[in-house]
Amino acid sequence: MGLFGNPIMCSECGEKTSLFSRRDFKDGASICGRCASLIPKWINPELVENWDFPTFSALKKYLEYSETVLRPMFHETHRYEKLILDFDNGLFCVADNLLNAIKKDTVFLELKNLAGYEFQFLPEELQSGILSEKVKGKTAFSFTTLNPPVAAEFILSYDAKAKAKTNLFKTKVSYEMPKEMTEFESAFVMSLYMHMPSNPEENVEEKSSELKKALALFMYDSLEGIGEEELKAQRNRLIKAFHTDNDQSLSDQYAVKINTAYDILKKEIGG
Repeated sequence: MGLFGNPIMCSECGEKTSLFSRRDFKDGASICGRCASLIPKWINPELVENWDFPTFSALKKYLEYSETVLRPMFHETHRYEKLILDFDNGLFCVADNLLNAIKKDTVFLELKNLAGYEFQFLPEELQSGILSEKVKGKTAFSFTTLNPPVAAEFILSYDAKAKAKTNLFKTKVSYEMPKEMTEFESAFVMSLYMHMPSNPEENVEEKSSELKKALALFMYDSLEGIGEEELKAQRNRLIKAFHTDNDQSLSDQYAVKINTAYDILKKEIGG
């Protein structure tokens, strides 16, 4: 409430809100501190396009679904820092604590509901050695989801390292992405590809859906500026990334999916 105005009541529980603990929404609604505690700390309201009370209601409903349906089925298959993936079920979560452990308030999210995501390496310092050079920096992950309709961004590591190369005068630096993050992103993308739903409202729905899946697997937003040589190089990188010495049959399954996606994209660019 204002300093001298009428009290502002919580749109969720109806109790009087406190000026210091309530959360305000873009549509003018407010919730009290107790109800606001239901919102996971990692959600950034500034990144949410419509941060209104209906969004909070949808989030609350999703949290119940996450706890009763997704938590029992979740099992960790891949991990990079606080980001944890369940490859088989197409789920991921972010461990928002010092030990990077799954806790009772962890929220599980479905890859099929992603509206967008980005893995980033933010280099900060070049480290020169006798035989090799490395660049040190931060790794970050951001995403938006359709259900729940939220967005978030995280620093995953403050001490990531990647191979680097410099020119003779050390005025230009080129670098690779950190190996651990690249391996995790490969598994993340493949799981996304496997669990991406078809959209029955698309025109030429089957073709459109398969093209979207192929683009997602190859980590492309579009084919603009992509030639056949680049496409072939990306296919080879993916096959190498998904190869495992422990399970040849699994590597073969991945290779089939990658080659199928490659054929779809190659045909699309007229190759």
